[in-house]
Amino acid sequence: MRASYIWATQLGAWRLAALKMFEDRESPTLPLLAGPMIAVDQLKYSDIFRAAKGYQESFAQDPVFRYLRNNRKQTRADQMLEYVVICTSLFLSIQTKIALTVNCGTANITAVPPKADSGRTKQDPATKLAEWLMKKLVKKRKEMVRDPEAKKRQQEIVEKTRNALERALGDRIDKMWLVESLWTDPASQGRGYGGALLDSVTILADWAGQSTWLQSSNVANTAFYERHGFETLAIVLLGDENPTWHEKPVVMSIMVREPRWPLRVDFDVV
Repeated sequence: MRASYIWATQLGAWRLAALKMFEDRESPTLPLLAGPMIAVDQLKYSDIFRAAKGYQESFAQDPVFRYLRNNRKQTRADQMLEYVVICTSLFLSIQTKIALTVNCGTANITAVPPKADSGRTKQDPATKLAEWLMKKLVKKRKEMVRDPEAKKRQQEIVEKTRNALERALGDRIDKMWLVESLWTDPASQGRGYGGALLDSVTILADWAGQSTWLQSSNVANTAFYERHGFETLAIVLLGDENPTWHEKPVVMSIMVREPRWPLRVDFDVV
């Protein structure tokens, strides 16, 4: 079946598209520059455990995570608590955000529409319980961080990121889409899954005539995001003034993609 969607600029229009494309269990397929079409689905509760495992594996050597841990290996307890936090976060993403996947958790993206247009929040008992659990888990993780240097680095990231966002985006940030996280299981990387997921979100932003921003924690991914229309607006350096960090400063990039016109996209629905 062929389905054509005419993108509109009114606030709230993205919800209709997301519902049509993902919640009806009809998977849009997004074309790559070369290769087969890739089916993008809404992330399901049954996909959470696989997606969480892939998240841990794909970010194990992420520069920002390495900086936070000072290259220390996680303990088993750290890994288990992190896994539970990720699973809970993904549950909340399914409930209150946009959470998409390829191959049932193999590659995943979570995104947040502008604050003025975030009408998907579900205040059902399950969501409230998950939010309560998340607060408890985050508090527990903070309590487990006893190293003063690790706490110092966490604060460094928070402050530098906040300052960079204020300079680069200011109040505009409340009217923009956020690509919160994007990852692919290491064994399945290089197949175009990440690009298909990213395009699925930016298409919705295009439809609403709104910009999209993200925070990249690895400069190795800059070229990938640029191919999908993002430009670097600000850079955050971590460890540049820290004498206990003996490697090059870690670079985080604040990147923005402006909406594309005309906002008309055709999907093959399978």
